[in-house]
Amino acid sequence: ERSKASEEEKMNDEKKSVCIVGAGISGLCAIKETREVGFEPFCFELCRDVGGVFNLALNGGRVYDNCHLTVSSRFMLMSSYPTSKIEHWHHSEYLKYIQDFSKEFDLLKHISFHTEVKWIEKEGDKWRVTTKSVLDDSTQTKLFDAVAICCGTHQIPKKIDLPGIEQFKGKVVHTKDYYNNESFVGKKVVSVGFGESGADIIKEVSNVAGSMTMSIRSYPFILPRQPDKAHTLSTDSHPVIILAALSQPIDWYLRPLRAIVLILGTAVTSCLYLIGSFLFRNNSDKEESKPKLDSFRQPIDNGPMIDLNTPSTKEHFELMHSWAMFDKTCPANKFCTKNATCVPNIVSGKLQVNASGIKTFEHNKVIFNDGTSADCEVLLACIGYDDAFPFLDSKYHPPQGVRSLYLHAFHPDQDLCSLSFIGFNRPSIGGIPLCSELICRYWALLISGQRSLPADVAVRAKVQARKETEQFALSPGVNSLMFLPDFLHEVVHQIGCEPNIPTILKYGGFHLLLKILTANPIPHLFRLKGPGATPELSAKAIFVSEGSVDFWFGVWLALQNALADLGIKRVPAYSLHDYSYNHGQTYRDYFFKYCGLSNLDAPLDKYKYIKT
Repeated sequence: ERSKASEEEKMNDEKKSVCIVGAGISGLCAIKETREVGFEPFCFELCRDVGGVFNLALNGGRVYDNCHLTVSSRFMLMSSYPTSKIEHWHHSEYLKYIQDFSKEFDLLKHISFHTEVKWIEKEGDKWRVTTKSVLDDSTQTKLFDAVAICCGTHQIPKKIDLPGIEQFKGKVVHTKDYYNNESFVGKKVVSVGFGESGADIIKEVSNVAGSMTMSIRSYPFILPRQPDKAHTLSTDSHPVIILAALSQPIDWYLRPLRAIVLILGTAVTSCLYLIGSFLFRNNSDKEESKPKLDSFRQPIDNGPMIDLNTPSTKEHFELMHSWAMFDKTCPANKFCTKNATCVPNIVSGKLQVNASGIKTFEHNKVIFNDGTSADCEVLLACIGYDDAFPFLDSKYHPPQGVRSLYLHAFHPDQDLCSLSFIGFNRPSIGGIPLCSELICRYWALLISGQRSLPADVAVRAKVQARKETEQFALSPGVNSLMFLPDFLHEVVHQIGCEPNIPTILKYGGFHLLLKILTANPIPHLFRLKGPGATPELSAKAIFVSEGSVDFWFGVWLALQNALADLGIKRVPAYSLHDYSYNHGQTYRDYFFKYCGLSNLDAPLDKYKYIKT
C-alpha cells in the first residue's frame, strides 16, 4: 500500500499542467478535454461564476433581458453532454446548461474565480503566468506546460469611427450596455451597424422609440432562425452532410463518377427510408405525433413563425431576398445574420432604413450620404467587438488576427503548439461552441503527444487565411468568420474521428445510417469513433435529430444534380452545385423561394432604402 501511495504521489508530481484563461463554455471544454489526456488544468476566471458572455449577472456578460440564442442547442451544446430536444434557448437556459455541464464533469474544482490573468510569457519550453486576485490584490506566478486563451471574441467594444462624430451632442450607447428598451421610450434613435444581437435590439428599440432609423452601408444577409418549409425547425437542422457533399463543383472527368454515386446512393437511401418508415413508424395517430411547438416553443397552431414572434409573409421574404440579391450574398460569402425579428418593423415602416451610410453629424442630427438626415437623441452602436490579449506577450499575438492562425487556434510554428486560442471560430452558419469542442479535443491530443501539427502547417495557415479573406470579403470586420464545412473537414481529419460505415452500423444499424444521411447529426457524428469516442451516447443523440429538408425533395435534388453531372440537363434553380459557380443564387433560391414565399427573380427597388 505504501508503494502504491508513493507511486501515485510521484505521478501527481510529474503530471503536466495547463493554464486556461476564461471559464466560458470554451474554457470549460478545455478543462475537460485536457484533464482526460492526463494534464492538470488550472482555469482563471475574472468573475465569480462560469458562463462568460452568457451570464447576465457578471461584468463580462454580453446578453440582454430578452436574448434568445441565434443558433439552436444543436451547435451550442457539447457532444459529451447532449440534450433530448433541439431548441432555441433563452440565454438563461443556456447558462443553466453551462452550469450543469460544469457540475456533471466536476470542472468547478479546477477554476480560480475572482482571478485576473495579468501576464503570460514563454520561459524555455514552459509558460510563466502571473495572476492577481481581485479580492485582496495578491499576485501569484506559476509555470505551466501549456496555455489556452479562452477569453472569447466579445472583450473590447469597437470604437465608433465615423466622420463628424465629435460634433454629435446626443448619447452614444454600445450594445454592450443594452439590457432592455426602457431608456429608449419616446427617443429619436439612429442605429449604426447590424448583426444578430443588433437585429434583436434594433427591433426592441424601434417598438418604443419616438422615431428610429437603421443606418447601414451594405445589405445584411438575413436568414430566419426557422427557415424550413414548415417553419418549425432551426436553421442548422438541414442535413449538412449531404448538402456539403453536393455543393462542391468538381473537375469534368469526375462528374460521371459522382453521378453514378448519386444515383446509386439515392436508390439505396430511398430503400432504407421506405424500410425505416415501415419498421420505425410511430404507431400512434399521426396527428398526435405532430409537434405542437416550434423551436422557440411557440404554438404551431397560431400560424407559421419564421423567427421569434415573426410571422411568415410574402413581404418579409421579399425584403430578405431583395437584400441578398442586391449584393449577391449568401452564407458562403458573407456573415449570415440568423435573426429576422426586425424585418416586420422594417416592412411596416415603424423602423426606417437608410442604406447609404453616414456622412457626418450635426449636433443632434445624422446626415446620410444620400443627402437625407434624421434627428437623433441616441446613437445606438451595433458595431461589435475587437479581439484583445493585453495579458499575452505581444510576440505571441496572432500576427494578422486569429484568421492568420491555423484553424484560428494555433500559431503556424511547431514549437508553439502548447499555446492555443479557443473560441475564435465563428461560422457563418453554425455555433462557436461546436468548433471550440473540436479544437479542444485536437489541442489535448497535441500537447499530450498523441498528435502533431501538420508538417506544412505554415502553408496551410496561409492558404486558409487567404481563402477566408477572399471568400468573406463582404464581411471584412469579422476576423473570426469561417466556413464551417471547410473547418470540419480539416479538424476532424486531424483528430482522427471521421465516422465510417462499419461503426455506424455497429452502434445503430441502418436506422442510424438513415438518420445521418437525412438529418443533421453534428456534433455527435464525431464522437462515434476516434479519441474520446462515446459511440452509444452519440448514436442515441443522433436518433433524435431532425432534418428540415423533405426527404423526397432531397431525392429529387440529388437526381437533378446527377443529370447535371452527366450533362443531360442544365442545373435547376434549387440544385446544390452548378458549373457557373453561382452558389449564391442556389442558397438564395433555396431559402427564400423553396422554403419561403418569395417569387422574385430580381430585387425590388423599394427595398433599396437609398434616395436617388
